[in-house]
Amino acid sequence: SKSTAPQTRWRQSNSWLILDEVVLQKTQRLWSSLRAISLDPETAHPELEVSADRLEVYWSKKPTLEKKQNTNISTQYSVWAKERYSSSSHYWEVAVWKKPYWLIGLSYGSATGDQDSEHCNGDFNNTFCYIYHGNGKYLICQDSNEKPLAVKKTIQKLGVWVDIQKGNVSFYDGDTLALLHSFYVEFSDPVYPIFNPRFDINGQNSQPLATLNLRNKYIFQKNSQNA
Repeated sequence: SKSTAPQTRWRQSNSWLILDEVVLQKTQRLWSSLRAISLDPETAHPELEVSADRLEVYWSKKPTLEKKQNTNISTQYSVWAKERYSSSSHYWEVAVWKKPYWLIGLSYGSATGDQDSEHCNGDFNNTFCYIYHGNGKYLICQDSNEKPLAVKKTIQKLGVWVDIQKGNVSFYDGDTLALLHSFYVEFSDPVYPIFNPRFDINGQNSQPLATLNLRNKYIFQKNSQNA
């Protein structure tokens, strides 16, 4: 009725205010934990190339002899981050652009062997959770259990949230901060972010995975708008 319309509008407006406040709180929580991730070239698969600034990794068709001779690396086309986390909460973002194939996750140990960890052989099985994109479809995995992940729109920037104390790992659409999936994890060792750009065929998956920080987020946003 006409007499209740103003009250209804107020309730709707108040609901939007509450929703905006929740979104703002989430944004502040994630951004306060934003980490600048640097990639470790020493852990990169021989057919991957890490940029000089250690922010990007991409498929390289011509591995160097030095890389071929490095037999201590077994990362299934992945590269580890230099950083490892054993306490507190952390958030990082990765530009995946419009790559048809990629995989991003978390691993115990390191690709070159972490003597402080029980999981030190660098095997891909140490990757205990990840999100995978393959030709428009998404998979989420925890402890080798994969299942399809419904995603409304193509992800161009992925956010990863880890809370060691609460045992939480969450993946977000980095553009909208919409929650994609969340895991409960009993962390047994320090964890490393890992990045797998997947192999490239005929230039269709040649774009790098790029870790984002406050300095290069603007560049990513500008390039995304122009794409």
